[in-house]
Amino acid sequence: MRNLKLKILIAFILCSRTGFSQNIIPVDKAAHFGLAAVSTAALIRCGQIVNPKHNITWKNRLLSSGIVTALSVAKEVDDKRRKGDKELDRGDLAADAGGIILGNILIIDF
Repeated sequence: MRNLKLKILIAFILCSRTGFSQNIIPVDKAAHFGLAAVSTAALIRCGQIVNPKHNITWKNRLLSSGIVTALSVAKEVDDKRRKGDKELDRGDLAADAGGIILGNILIIDF
C-alpha cells in the first residue's frame, strides 16, 4: 500500500504544478500547505522514534498537529501585526489545515 501514498503525493505535485502554471493556486498558499504537511509528518515520525514501542499513537498525532497549528497561527498573528491588517489570512490558515490533514494521512501505515 505504500504505492498508494506515492500516488497521492504524485497527484498532489502534478495538481500543484498545473495550478501554478495557470495561476489557480497562489504560491503562498501552496507553500503553507506543503510546509504544514511536511512538518506534521516529520513531527509524527519523531514522536514514533521517541516512543519505546516505535508505534504511532493518537496522542502523537494530536500533539504534532497541535504544534504545527500553533506555529501557523503564530505566524499569521505576526504577519497581521507587521502588515497592519485587521484580520488573519483565512486562506493561509485553511492551507495550513489542509497540510496538517495531508501530513496525518501520509503517515498512515496501510
